[in-house]
Amino acid sequence: MDDQTELKTGVDAVHCSSEKLDKALLALKVRHTVTEHQIDRVNDFTKRIQEDSSGVSLDELNIRLKALHSAFDAFNKEQTKIEEKDFDEISHPNRSKYEELYYCIATTLKVCISKLNNSDSNQTVNASHAILPGEKYDTVKLPKNRIARIFWLNTFTKLHHLVSKLSPAAKASITGIKIIAGNYEIILQRLKDRFKNKKIIGNQHIKQILEHPKIIYANAADLRELIDTMNNHLIGLGNINRPVESWDDLIVYIITSKLDPDTLNKWNEKAPIDRLPTLSELLNFLKRR
Repeated sequence: MDDQTELKTGVDAVHCSSEKLDKALLALKVRHTVTEHQIDRVNDFTKRIQEDSSGVSLDELNIRLKALHSAFDAFNKEQTKIEEKDFDEISHPNRSKYEELYYCIATTLKVCISKLNNSDSNQTVNASHAILPGEKYDTVKLPKNRIARIFWLNTFTKLHHLVSKLSPAAKASITGIKIIAGNYEIILQRLKDRFKNKKIIGNQHIKQILEHPKIIYANAADLRELIDTMNNHLIGLGNINRPVESWDDLIVYIITSKLDPDTLNKWNEKAPIDRLPTLSELLNFLKRR
């Protein structure tokens, strides 16, 4: 076989392999879209019962919750496969968007199942069913109107989700306030008053950037986490009017200090020689790894 024929054979093989990869990736994305629509439909159902719960049975709520779990499990598996084939997908916000949506829907449905299971026969319930563990509670009167009860439960769902995301320091700021639906606005305002302090917010973002752990061995998951961490905290600093757009030199230095030796060596081979690289150049390089 002469050089020309061998070259053509090699090119054809690469082209064929690329086509197979494209088709496989496309098939994954199609299935992924179907799964997203399944989650969206459960979300639409949840919104509807918050407006009007008449005619909704406990069995239907359980079926919807089971469908949500199944769809989200499929979503995670498909998203991982897509990211393995297309590294650019790692920085796409799709995964975090649907994770957050899943937790919100699941929490709402579980609370509705728990409450509506007994709400018709019990107009008064112990707040132990509507507060977080470890909190003191009194007896709480639920609204007698079923739709009003749904709104009450939705407020509690938001409160439960909020408190579950708080750091120990943030939880300390609401110590003494009963974690019940009626105190949602009070708790929210207390947190806003406490954490609107730009100095505290800025220091926390900077701390997370500086203390992000160094990557030991090159792998996509750790690189994705590093990129997301830096982007998220830079956005947070930008939100309090810090001039992050002029910090490229500093942030590039910090990020490269977190890289594993292999990735760092490859970056040094690609980085500009006669000038300091931009943050965009570094992030684009990491996304292709």
